[in-house]
Amino acid sequence: MGEKGLFINPTTKISLIKTLKLYSERKKRMAIKGRNPTASESRHMDKVSQLGCVVCYKQGFRFVPAEIHHTEGKTKEESHFKVLPLCYEHHRGGRGEEPISRHPWKRRFEKAYGTEEELLELVEELLGAQSQDWIRVWWNAYKTGCYWCYQER
Repeated sequence: MGEKGLFINPTTKISLIKTLKLYSERKKRMAIKGRNPTASESRHMDKVSQLGCVVCYKQGFRFVPAEIHHTEGKTKEESHFKVLPLCYEHHRGGRGEEPISRHPWKRRFEKAYGTEEELLELVEELLGAQSQDWIRVWWNAYKTGCYWCYQER
């Protein structure tokens, strides 16, 4: 007679249990390939994502929430250090016209916003400037004796 239980589709008689099994097998096959990041790679990716979308930054918008885009995949050594912060629209949710997303329109994306290498350089500059700002803030707070009372002079 067939399987007993809840049926998703009465015409095909596929049970809920069988559907869940098929889904989990399909999900395993579709898993994103790559190695897990090391602790230092995770810290780097966290700092990069906190910068906000690099393309939006170039357009004058600051601190737009960002996802991580791996420029060289996730399997190569140190590939987790070569990442760009991109908002959902510029990473994978945009269209072929503005906003142009990196996936699947790489050529259009690079023509409009610059190559991934150029954007990586900008990210490194922003990370360097960010650390310099923190050093300056820390030093002035140290001199004044109070971080919260610090005002640039």
